[in-house]
Amino acid sequence: MKLANPIVEKLQKRVVLLHGFFGKNFFDHFKKDAVEVFVLEGRPDLTSCQHTCRKLLHHGITPTVIADNMAGFLFGHGCVKEVWVSGHGKVNDQLKTLVGGTILQILAKEHNVPFYIFEGEKPLAVNVDKSILLKFNNIQIAQSKTKTFVPNYDLINC
Repeated sequence: MKLANPIVEKLQKRVVLLHGFFGKNFFDHFKKDAVEVFVLEGRPDLTSCQHTCRKLLHHGITPTVIADNMAGFLFGHGCVKEVWVSGHGKVNDQLKTLVGGTILQILAKEHNVPFYIFEGEKPLAVNVDKSILLKFNNIQIAQSKTKTFVPNYDLINC
């Protein structure tokens, strides 16, 4: 059951979801008035969000930041027009993306939404500091002895 929500109604098929570290010319693809640009926060370290938002604002585009798991909400309510992720090299016949690329590809396929991969600006980190997952904005949110699981990247089919 979907609840009536004026914000969701306003966003119908207007949201372009961005996730990653995009190259210099990437931001020239946007038509400012045609879409609403939503950027995934990019947990655990939030650097992809900071990077993308800084570049969007520089190009006169005001993004909306969402928690990574809000992507499912937007898909479920028919808001997503397209998904754009950055690719960072290949492993066999698959592309490396930031963690979260796989779920975005699955959601896009399930909801019949175009999914695009653009060349990433920089290589992805080889070793992610797993302890960063125990903090949010430098505030400890879980005990230091808690186990963490942070893959270095996702592999998605081209």
